[in-house]
Amino acid sequence: MFCGLVYPVPDPLRSEHTYFLEIERNFDNKRLAAYNLLLFDANKNKWHKIASARAHYVYNLTDEQKEWISAEIIEKMALFDYSFMGIPEGYPQKIEREIGSRKIVAELYRTSVGYMPSNYSIKIKYGKGVYAIKEGQWGFNIVEKDGKKYLVYIGMGGSGEHRVSTIEDFYLNVLNLDSLENVYHGFVKSEITFVREWE
Repeated sequence: MFCGLVYPVPDPLRSEHTYFLEIERNFDNKRLAAYNLLLFDANKNKWHKIASARAHYVYNLTDEQKEWISAEIIEKMALFDYSFMGIPEGYPQKIEREIGSRKIVAELYRTSVGYMPSNYSIKIKYGKGVYAIKEGQWGFNIVEKDGKKYLVYIGMGGSGEHRVSTIEDFYLNVLNLDSLENVYHGFVKSEITFVREWE
């Protein structure tokens, strides 16, 4: 589902038409989806899309970051698609996984406006204890490396850090599920490329 803001733009050809620029965003994850050039037909009371520049996200991950996550997994997390964890339906409301003596419980938080998905709250239960990950995590995965299991999650960052409110740039975090220690924390910046489409 997409939503957009529309602005009038001057016509460089000085025709009788008034053109509009639409900034299209994905309603669920707030990512920039496209810039669209529109023309409004007043006789039919209808918008016509003349051209579009669709956004594609590119992540230049470091070798260390590639050990924990891939561009494909990032894109799936951004779409709330957890098929990589064996979950067939999109936007899973609750995900539970048992890893040894740990139980990971992640619940999807929806905003009050249109109930759009926003982020996951993640808790790790062990014995009588609970380890809660800060709110504002956009996605997560469980990765095995050298015989150990890790919780890999992406989010907007903590206090004192440059926080990002969309799933474009993010902080990558890796938590050792045995010791509950963070073994990696780093910022991942996206590059947006555009592909032009004509209607």
